[in-house]
Amino acid sequence: MQRLILYLYTFAFMLMFALRSIWNRGRGTHTLGVGGKGTFTVIDKPEFPLSPFFKPGATLSIQIRHATALRKDEAEKDFRSISLKFSTDSFKSPLDLIMNTGKVQGFWHAANFMKGAIGGALGVDGRRWYIENNPPAFENVQAGNRRSPDSYANLHYYAALTFDYITASNEKLLCRFRIIPSGPGSESGIPIGDDFDQPWAEKRLAGETRPANYLRREYQRRIASGIKTEYRLQIQIHKPDKDDGNDIYNIGREWDEATHPWMDVGMFKITSAMNVEEAERLRFRVNHLPPSIKIPKAESAVDYRSIGWMRVQVYPVEQAVRTFISNIQSMFGFGSAPAWDYKQLSASLQWRRPETTTIFANIQKDKVESLRLQLKRAKNSLNLDKLTNLHFFRMFILDEEVDVYGCRHLPCLVISIVYDGHTLNFLDDLIATGGDTFRAIFENCVNYPVKADGSAFRNWLLSKHKKPNTYHIGGVLDKVSHIREEDRLHIAVESFIDEQMAAAKWKNKTPEFIRSRIQHFVKTRADLPHEERPKPPLISRFLKAFAAARVIIMLSITPALLSYASIPPARHSFFIFVIASLAIFASMLLLAIVVVRFYEIIEPDDVVKPKPGQVADLAAQEDHFLQNQFTMITTVRNSAFRRLAMRVVLWIANTLSSFVWNGGKLVGIDSIHFARLHQLNEGRRMLFISDYDGSWDRYLFDFLGVGAFAVVPIWANLHGCPKTRFLLQPTKGFAQRFLPFTRAKQVESQIWHSAYSNLTMEDVKRNAKIRKGLFGSMNARDVREWLRLFKG
Repeated sequence: MQRLILYLYTFAFMLMFALRSIWNRGRGTHTLGVGGKGTFTVIDKPEFPLSPFFKPGATLSIQIRHATALRKDEAEKDFRSISLKFSTDSFKSPLDLIMNTGKVQGFWHAANFMKGAIGGALGVDGRRWYIENNPPAFENVQAGNRRSPDSYANLHYYAALTFDYITASNEKLLCRFRIIPSGPGSESGIPIGDDFDQPWAEKRLAGETRPANYLRREYQRRIASGIKTEYRLQIQIHKPDKDDGNDIYNIGREWDEATHPWMDVGMFKITSAMNVEEAERLRFRVNHLPPSIKIPKAESAVDYRSIGWMRVQVYPVEQAVRTFISNIQSMFGFGSAPAWDYKQLSASLQWRRPETTTIFANIQKDKVESLRLQLKRAKNSLNLDKLTNLHFFRMFILDEEVDVYGCRHLPCLVISIVYDGHTLNFLDDLIATGGDTFRAIFENCVNYPVKADGSAFRNWLLSKHKKPNTYHIGGVLDKVSHIREEDRLHIAVESFIDEQMAAAKWKNKTPEFIRSRIQHFVKTRADLPHEERPKPPLISRFLKAFAAARVIIMLSITPALLSYASIPPARHSFFIFVIASLAIFASMLLLAIVVVRFYEIIEPDDVVKPKPGQVADLAAQEDHFLQNQFTMITTVRNSAFRRLAMRVVLWIANTLSSFVWNGGKLVGIDSIHFARLHQLNEGRRMLFISDYDGSWDRYLFDFLGVGAFAVVPIWANLHGCPKTRFLLQPTKGFAQRFLPFTRAKQVESQIWHSAYSNLTMEDVKRNAKIRKGLFGSMNARDVREWLRLFKG
């Protein structure tokens, strides 16, 4: 009966943490964290009884994550944590240690934990009820509470579990762990005075001006600036005695340090900070333990071993829910504001903006090399900076080649442009701004109209235009003018905030007061925006809905017609019609899957590698700005089916980019400004063009990680790409071959221009939010969230 009650408590906590994960769209607790990587070294001469895992002098790779337990505002009073993983993997590990501040814990068995959870859910009054009615909860909660500590790096952390510990000589002992800073000094943030007397009062104190994420920012700055960040892992050992009761496992009670001294296990040093994505991918389990360390079994809900036993059961469920939510968000782009909140459509009927144009003009064979040199000299004289509605511009040459299937492809000059406004108007502006330099470039092309005036030249260019099969827009409806003025706005307001903070003019001022001062400052600056971005007209929403309906009709019409034709007239009914349509659709899908797998099995697995020196030449053009560009031309696998499959997959990708991945992310990748994919030469070749943030290797690795769902089905149809299973599942060694393959097929862009090369996609979105937050009414919570967009 006692174990049944324990199981019921455990099931209740599974449900509770799953719901919290759904509510937080992430972790159930310790939601917002910061991570780091480093090494752990076991001391040479341990004083504690040796175990097979902790070998003297051994060095291990580790990862850590710091977080605040329940509060999202790090200036509030709360428990702080450190989670330590002895591994470089985001999940697998021989040992995970999860610790909180406080020598003792506010909960000490499952039944007591349930009371605390109920009290916490009821707010301040509920927390007070729990603390006052469950001695010694008052002392225990305050032992772990920290109010606005200076840094995660100077706190003491204790594992909220008592472990069984098996020594190298097979002796069974008990142990507890803690982590403390390596240097001298006391902890900061310990509650004092009235704050100590009211452990249930957790809100930030009046006069506290630090931002809600100040601890995470401080930790990242600390690591980036090389400040020493080292910790000591220590252990307490208890030798079981015949007089020991279950109370020896009670984590609400300290072990006497006089009889149970803390002994050093080793030192770990943090050498690099994790980015947000890396830190959030970390998953810790209390039962990730070596054979020499075990979590003892519990017998009832009031057994002091029940907390650890229950965490073993609950963590996998909570993490499974969190992973599911993360996958859904990555797959469908949920969590981002709809695109039409940020942009007013132009008077044209296009509902997707900015526009893109790609022009393909064959080059006279004897002028390819001279044109290559001409392009490299031409960038400055094209005056691209004068085109105020130009986002990205590139020109490059596709050399003549005979592909592996014997098809000859003529040399070609390609222009790829992303811009605001109407195509005709933009091309007229480009021709006028580029002047003689722009015209001279095309004199190297086949059938160039030498004597044509501006409009004839523009029409000739338009005749060479091909729409992309897939077009991804990172900043849907973002105009160049908006991006630039919002960048100025961010810089000016942040400078203004810094001045006011340095002069202590906003000490003890409310967030609402600070926002009003910022609004006044912006109004005094004629060069800053004084209104929100205009909202799109209603017609744009109608057009988007109409386009979505057209996609649905296209997907359903074929199985619908086939089902209608296959059902005898006497048996026509809506129910039978729907069932038949679904059956036909499923049959078509199954047939496609079988054919795909058949081709994957019979096709040769050709290896494509870059030429000597090719990678170095390409790398020399990269990482000059926050942004980079990537251009790739390659051959589709040689079969009519593969060409058809490529066209279908590109259509699906374009549809998802239009209606799902339109909030600044492509299947979770938030570093892509624009991407265009063209199927050329009767479907025999694919051209990929992208403008993105960060380094080339990070960009391509994103495609193999969070972005694999979107891009692997495309690349799998290309000759030289490592094989997949069912277009989705990469085979063993895929990543090791994929990166050289993309380098081998990468093309040099002789001209590449970005209108805002100092801004990442994240910067563009944040600046848009700053502008939006200047106008309209906001509640106190919204104001605080808005102020967190600034660095100050």
